[in-house]
Amino acid sequence: KTCGKSRLERRLPTLHRHFTPLYIVRSIVHHRTSTKLSAMATPATKSLGELDSGARPHVMFIPSAGMGHLLPFFRVIAALAGHDVDISVVTVLPTVSAAEADHFSSLFAALPRVRRVDFHLLPFDASEFPGHDPFLLRWEALRRSAHLFRPLIDGAAPRVSAVVTDVTLTSHVIPIA
Repeated sequence: KTCGKSRLERRLPTLHRHFTPLYIVRSIVHHRTSTKLSAMATPATKSLGELDSGARPHVMFIPSAGMGHLLPFFRVIAALAGHDVDISVVTVLPTVSAAEADHFSSLFAALPRVRRVDFHLLPFDASEFPGHDPFLLRWEALRRSAHLFRPLIDGAAPRVSAVVTDVTLTSHVIPIA
């Protein structure tokens, strides 16, 4: 740390310039503007991805454990935070490493508008998998706790209009999102 800020906190405002999949940011921002145009033909019941006229999109990010998964998420979040979008980030607890915990803390300190949503894993007996990598154990614990994502997403306010996850959680999140 220098000047009271971690390396991530110093780089976060510019991280979106490197390797950010801008098509994701543009797609979410475009969704906001196209929603206003189609507000006249609003169906009686809105699906998860539909917004009320004038409502800001709310994107919920559910990253997997591991810095190789978290850093790309943080880049997209940093890029999206500069737009008129509500952002929530699911923080799976406990984190696998101190580095993850530090990076999450830095993210929320640098971007105070981003909401932290804590997700506590169900109790898990790691002795069933002796000698396995802590990240593989995390994925198994997440798999066993995946049914808890639906109430987390459904209970978010404002209503979630998009869920962004990565390949390790996709098969668990898609059926409930």
